[in-house]
Amino acid sequence: MKHGFLILLMLGAFWLFTLSANVLAEEYLVGRGDTLWEISKGNTSTLQEIIKQNPQISNPNLIFPGQKIKLTEFPASHSVRAVNLLNRTNELRIKAGLMPLKIHEKLNEAAARKSEDMKNQSYFAHKSPTYGNPRVMLKKLEIPFLTVYENIGVGPESAEHILYAWMNSSLQRGVLLSEQATHMGAGYTDGGTHGHYWTIFIVKMKEEEIGGKNT
Repeated sequence: MKHGFLILLMLGAFWLFTLSANVLAEEYLVGRGDTLWEISKGNTSTLQEIIKQNPQISNPNLIFPGQKIKLTEFPASHSVRAVNLLNRTNELRIKAGLMPLKIHEKLNEAAARKSEDMKNQSYFAHKSPTYGNPRVMLKKLEIPFLTVYENIGVGPESAEHILYAWMNSSLQRGVLLSEQATHMGAGYTDGGTHGHYWTIFIVKMKEEEIGGKNT
């Protein structure tokens, strides 16, 4: 089976995104001093979910540097370009001295829908004729949030190029580097009038969602 790999260096350890024919699986490479509890506080899975997804770990209180831990799975329909956008966004945040954002699967789904909608409905705007504005859209999809911001883009074919454009806009750069945000989700699709359509939601979640109920 053919695989591709996306690697993000983060705080002394690694998040690994592996693309196969069926799934994008997020994994964590254990670093020195890591515990499952600490790992769960910085990613998309709760402690209980991590334990359930890793039956090979006989003692949850005993993990070792270099050990791979399975976290979240994304459907293969979630484009590798969108995952790359998530990775690069967290890289920018870390470089700016900010905490990385948790990746939220329902936000990924919402962002993918928005990108598809812009392509299918031939528009480029924050207010969708199908879903309404970002706040209305997330409410319709039953995603709890306190604040939500959306960056959209058309034209550039790579995550690096769309991020370059956003970072050169003070408003869009402020969205990516929000200090209050806790979660994000990204969506990409190609085709249509502009060729490439990008959406990223940057969100501050409600307390119960921050606690891990994010899948």
